[in-house]
Amino acid sequence: MKKTLFTICSIALVCCAIIMSCTKDDNSIKHVGYAVQSGYGTGNNPNPNGLPYVPPVNSHTNTPTPKDTSGSVSINGGTAFSLKDHGSNSFGFYGIAGAPASGGSNPSLSIDFSSISAPTSGTYTIVSSGPSAGQCQFNFTDALGIAGSASTGTVSVSVGTSNSTCSFSSIICVCGSTTYTLTGSLHY
Repeated sequence: MKKTLFTICSIALVCCAIIMSCTKDDNSIKHVGYAVQSGYGTGNNPNPNGLPYVPPVNSHTNTPTPKDTSGSVSINGGTAFSLKDHGSNSFGFYGIAGAPASGGSNPSLSIDFSSISAPTSGTYTIVSSGPSAGQCQFNFTDALGIAGSASTGTVSVSVGTSNSTCSFSSIICVCGSTTYTLTGSLHY
């Protein structure tokens, strides 16, 4: 009798083990997956638990560009062209922007600083995105409408009583597959 009871219990235990190992995953164990997320590269981004991508909230306010922007820019050492005001900056940082004075919207450029107020006199280091104190972002759109930004260089700001000047020299911007060297100044 003991042998029969032991055999029945053993068979029941084996059957329970098989049933438990074959059940559907109940998500009690969290797995880390990878997903392509818009705005964050080309994939291989951690996406724990398959949660949907939620874009970051931009809390900056829209700061208009000064309406009396003017200046000139030389592209690749060529003849400089005049600039006029090019609207407002959508990132909330203080921006100085210009488009061709002769009309049209491109080529154009914008220089965005780290605060919402006008920059003080000094030299600002160019960064590729999200400038902080003492930095700026230098964006350029070529005549074909292809945008790019510089990642190195400096911009000098000289604040005056009636207007201020933002000047730069040999700033390299890559727009698509084309490299441009920009030299010039913007008055605001």
